[in-house]
Amino acid sequence: MDVLVGLLIVALGSLGQSSSYVPINKIQSWSWESFWLVQGIFAWLVFPLLGTFLALPEGIGLMDLFQMEGSLKAIVYGMLWGVGGLTFGLSMRYLGVALGQSIALGTCAGFGTLFPAILGGQDLLHGEGLILLLGVCITLAGIAIIGYAGSLRARNMTEEEKTLCRKAIADYKTIRPVVQFGDIYRLVSPYDRLGVASLMYTSPEKDKAVFYWWKTEHFVNQHLPRVKMNGLSPDKKYRVCELNRIDNEPLAFEGKAFTGEYLMANGLEIPYNHIVDYHKQNDYSSRVLYLEEVK
Repeated sequence: MDVLVGLLIVALGSLGQSSSYVPINKIQSWSWESFWLVQGIFAWLVFPLLGTFLALPEGIGLMDLFQMEGSLKAIVYGMLWGVGGLTFGLSMRYLGVALGQSIALGTCAGFGTLFPAILGGQDLLHGEGLILLLGVCITLAGIAIIGYAGSLRARNMTEEEKTLCRKAIADYKTIRPVVQFGDIYRLVSPYDRLGVASLMYTSPEKDKAVFYWWKTEHFVNQHLPRVKMNGLSPDKKYRVCELNRIDNEPLAFEGKAFTGEYLMANGLEIPYNHIVDYHKQNDYSSRVLYLEEVK
């Protein structure tokens, strides 16, 4: 019975995890930070406390629970969970997705399965303990194969793809202050089903901006709306430069300057497709434009 209850709790947790981003469709006007803060308050404070109150035996208060044996361990384990989440993100940053995922998931799967058994006095060399150990070994072998396959994909990249990736990283370092500290403007929502989605970031000084544009649908005789920008200074002039360009030819407005007033009132005519070699053509496209004030 205890096993079934445990599986039910895990299932409820998985349901909550998978549905945590469902409200985004209903709060499109919220900033990402506001949504994350509200979600964190309910996920890490309100619901854990509610679950604790519901599970408390009759006649025992919350402070009594803190004084019981095991409360300190629960707090420490919770802190370690937070540290683990932080280091997981750092592993993705410094090791890459393939190697970082393999090491992180392999470590969590191995230690997370074996440590409870060892601390519980389970013999891993006989009976059920041996089956558990073999299962962990098979899991780790599968994760290692997946990680190796991911590293092979990166290793087999063409020189053109490697150059594009290096350029993308350099471009991101340029726009990172704007994206990280600037104001976000949601210009066209993908839920509006207009065939296009767009947003942009503007620096607090309004001297730099990053404009994102995606073609999300493809149909016959397609006409996409012209996206008007937002958050710019009407009196300033901005030079437009496309980042991560894959087209054989630059955009018609590449390197040209426009006033903020014009960009917010008219926007720019974005081509529906990329001008690339035949074997690279597809029905969808995306653009990233970097705007910098002309002084």
